[in-house]
Amino acid sequence: MAKSYTTKAYEHEYEKFVDKGAFYYKHHTKSREELSYLGLGIAGEAGECSDAIKKIIREDNFRLGYDNHILKAIYEAGDNLWYIVRMCQVAGITVEDLRIMNTVKLFDRLRANGKEEFAHWPYQTMTYAEAKEHVKAMEDLIEGVF
Repeated sequence: MAKSYTTKAYEHEYEKFVDKGAFYYKHHTKSREELSYLGLGIAGEAGECSDAIKKIIREDNFRLGYDNHILKAIYEAGDNLWYIVRMCQVAGITVEDLRIMNTVKLFDRLRANGKEEFAHWPYQTMTYAEAKEHVKAMEDLIEGVF
């Protein structure tokens, strides 16, 4: 079994790697053009991931290259991660900030749709009210960047 490298230190190293390797049109400008480029990158990589998954579905009956398409889909998801991390950097937030923002959004959606039984707040170190405050601060920060 492979060793697990899921620690905050490795996440931070990846984020530094992404920042140093960001070479594209208007890179490191924190501009709308840079944000647009990154959004298009996410869409493109999502399309490549979707294409690999489509091939998994199509070829599942014959088992032709099935494992290769799974691996391709995972690698394309990794490319999407690069764009997402870079978009966070451009917006002035961390990936953890994005996780919190997304958790609040999904938690609120579950509650709004009457799915209270599934809406369990997952963070033990942060209350929902604290998370909502954090999200508001991140929204204000992002709006200030653009």
